[in-house]
Amino acid sequence: MFSAGMKWLLVLMSCWWSIETLALEDMVLKLGITTGHDWRAEGVMVQLHGLNDEHLSLTLDIASLKLAPLKKPLQNLKLTCPHTQYNHIQIVCPQADLYLERDLMGDSPWQLSFTYQLLSQQINLRLEAKALAGGQVILQANTTPDEWQADVDIQAVNLEKLSNQFKTFIDLPSWILSGYLYLKVKLLSKAQQLTTTYAGQIQDLNFSNAEGNQAGEKLAVQLTITTHSPSTNTQAASSHEEQLQVQGQIIINSGNVYFAPWYVEVKNDPVILVTDFTWQSARLIIHHFSYTHTQVLSLRGYGELTPAEHWAIKTLSLRLSPTAFSPLYERYLQAWLGNDSQLGQLKVNGTITAQFNQQQETRQWRIELQHVNLEHQQQRFGLMDLNGTVQWHSSATHLASDLTWRSGYLASNLKLGASQLSLQLVGGHIELLQPWHQPLMDSMIHIERFQLDNLGEAQLHWQLQGQLEPIAMQTFSMALGGPAFEGQLQINEIAANYHNQQLQIDAPLRLAAFDGMITISRFKMDKPFSSQPTLQADLEISKLNLQTLTKITGFGEIQGQLSGYVKELQLVNWQPITFNAYFATPSDSNLPHQISQKAINNLSNLGGGAAVNAISKSILRIFENFSYQRLGWGCHLIKGVCQMRGVEALTNGYYLVKGGGLPRIDVIGYNNQVDWQVLVTRLQRIFHTQTPVTH
Repeated sequence: MFSAGMKWLLVLMSCWWSIETLALEDMVLKLGITTGHDWRAEGVMVQLHGLNDEHLSLTLDIASLKLAPLKKPLQNLKLTCPHTQYNHIQIVCPQADLYLERDLMGDSPWQLSFTYQLLSQQINLRLEAKALAGGQVILQANTTPDEWQADVDIQAVNLEKLSNQFKTFIDLPSWILSGYLYLKVKLLSKAQQLTTTYAGQIQDLNFSNAEGNQAGEKLAVQLTITTHSPSTNTQAASSHEEQLQVQGQIIINSGNVYFAPWYVEVKNDPVILVTDFTWQSARLIIHHFSYTHTQVLSLRGYGELTPAEHWAIKTLSLRLSPTAFSPLYERYLQAWLGNDSQLGQLKVNGTITAQFNQQQETRQWRIELQHVNLEHQQQRFGLMDLNGTVQWHSSATHLASDLTWRSGYLASNLKLGASQLSLQLVGGHIELLQPWHQPLMDSMIHIERFQLDNLGEAQLHWQLQGQLEPIAMQTFSMALGGPAFEGQLQINEIAANYHNQQLQIDAPLRLAAFDGMITISRFKMDKPFSSQPTLQADLEISKLNLQTLTKITGFGEIQGQLSGYVKELQLVNWQPITFNAYFATPSDSNLPHQISQKAINNLSNLGGGAAVNAISKSILRIFENFSYQRLGWGCHLIKGVCQMRGVEALTNGYYLVKGGGLPRIDVIGYNNQVDWQVLVTRLQRIFHTQTPVTH
């Protein structure tokens, strides 16, 4: 637009020179409205005033100038050249003033000079250094009938001031922006193509969007960008599909960048972004791009995207070169996984390679792991020397994922042996391709079947079948930091499923422990991964060995067996709301019935109002162990109150221990109702007290 307008103005001046023999001293041309491809000028008036044979004065006034990139017209533009020199060879304006919109460029005019060669029609233009947004800008340009070029030098322009000056004329994103711009711009329009080169840097760049999920702080950025597009003043721009070709490099040397959920700090490891793409009206073709974070990662790719409400991917290929896992996890993955999640609190090392491909709606991931170690920072779990390939496809079912590891652990001391896992990952579906056998301590976990559907969706569903081989209770409990229980733990069959945010067992779960059996006949948990999980369950215990169970708990030794149940158990956020529990000596118990003085004291404390009968009191301190016929305790929790009962009812109480044989002992409870929190406090006191409490 500018070169065409300048030529038009200078042609008028040429006309003035050609008719000077008519002795005209002044000429005023009121052109009204003048338009071009992407501009419209209104109230255009040119005044020429003759000074002598080779000098004249010119003034150009434009009441309103509308340019395509601006959201409102520029008002009251004026160009004055008081001493224009002209002859049959050239027209020269050694010093002119250009007044632009005050809000845009301030009160002072742009000072410029230009020369027009009449024969070649070449224009040379220079805008002198002009203060702009705390810095300055210089422009030099020249044009011929076949081409034009311009150089713009921007120095120390304050981006915050610049955006404030331009935001009334140009639609800018609602971002907070500050920093200082140093930029050299070269423009060349030749052979119906406009080439623009940007080279410079931005110092102390800060930005953030209104939502606060994208921000940068104290960034030092270098950039070199070249663009190619059809010239706007040629027929090529309208007769062919408009497109913009861009090649460039952006280097972030220092600063902090946050694009939720990623936060990247750049110190002595620059981030280098290289790109080569073509933007067309209906698609973005990425011929090549690379993202290199020095000593952290190198990501390369290409693809094609189409504009929509959210960018739609037609094709995309990404490849992460073999990368040290530790810096990649710490600088990128940890923030994405969430520092408050279990996977966001890992220590990792090893090597990872990744590749992603998408064609229309078909997508595929391939991740290769080499000698990877994963450990929770609090040592809650870990896997050592993890190797293999993880493959995910949106629809294909022929790709297998295979992983192996040398060792691992759960809860820091539950040691895992070497194992291998073969999976199929298709869309939201995960399935074991063959049974998985995982050594655990001196035992083995067998997962015969596992299938998961709707991964990443609200209707997540999975089911599992397996078993646990016998494992020494002593080994297992001590590894968990508990007492050294005796016997073995065994689960013959595990059958569970998760559906509609509900976890439940499909068949009774039987655990062999303490020489007896614990059967969970019903187990249902709603929203297990929420902040308010709800659990419902029924369980039965059969002939647990009390001596094995009690001698290492600090409760006091009891010989005999215990059977019972917990029915209608309901927990909300792991706190009991209701249950009906009862435990007692089975009628067919064939083990000796002996109870220690310490256990008697603790049972008395548990009953609250319980007491040892008078005869028993007199001999309580003589014997350390007593015989009993039966013992039992029950609690029906309703609305925070425990309805207590024992092994047998009395007129005004109940037996917790009914004596039998010699020396015999009776423990009788009198409180039928006990506040649940009071009872919990008593239990905590019993298991944490080192010396028994006597009455």
